[in-house]
Amino acid sequence: MPSINSGNSIRGFTLIEVLIVISIMSLLSGFLIVYTRGSENQIKILKDKAGFLGALYRSRSFSLRTIQTTPPECGYGVYIMDERRYVLWRDTATKADCSDANKRYDSSAEDFEPVMSLAQGIKFGNVNSGDFMKSVLFVPPDPSLVTEPEIVPGGNLRATISTLDGLSVAEIRINRYGQIESGQGY
Repeated sequence: MPSINSGNSIRGFTLIEVLIVISIMSLLSGFLIVYTRGSENQIKILKDKAGFLGALYRSRSFSLRTIQTTPPECGYGVYIMDERRYVLWRDTATKADCSDANKRYDSSAEDFEPVMSLAQGIKFGNVNSGDFMKSVLFVPPDPSLVTEPEIVPGGNLRATISTLDGLSVAEIRINRYGQIESGQGY
C-alpha cells in the first residue's frame, strides 16, 4: 500500500507569493484611483471652460444682433465677479442713442442672466495677474471691445480655469479685436 507522501510534492503558492501578488494589485489599483481623480478634474475644467467660452460667444452674438432691436441695446459683456463666479450682462444705458452707456458692469443693476459658478474644486486661476480678463463688453455695431483692464496693443487678456491646486489648467484669451481663443492649458 502506497504511503500518502510518496515523494510527490504538493504544489501551491506560499504565503510570501500571495502577499507579493496582493501588494502589486493594491499598488496598481492605487494608480488607477489617482488617474481617475485627475480625469474627473479635467472633465470639470473642460465643462467650465466650455460654459465660460459660451458666455463670451453669446455676449458677442447678442451685441451683433442689437442692430435689429428697437430701441437699440448698447452692448453685452461678461464680468468675472470673483474666483468662482461670472455673469453675462447688458449695458445699463437707457437712451436710444446709448449716450448714457457706462460700459462697465454695474452690480446694482439687474443682471441680464443669473450668476454662473464654476464647479466645486475649480477656480479662475490668474485673478491677481495684470492681464486677467475682469470684464469684457462687446459694443455694437462692430462690435467694438471695451475691457477691464484695457488691452495693450499686441496684447491679450486671459482667464485661466484651474483646479484649486493649480495642477490642471485651461486658458481663454481675447485680443483687442474681440477674437476669442481657447488655449490647451498645461
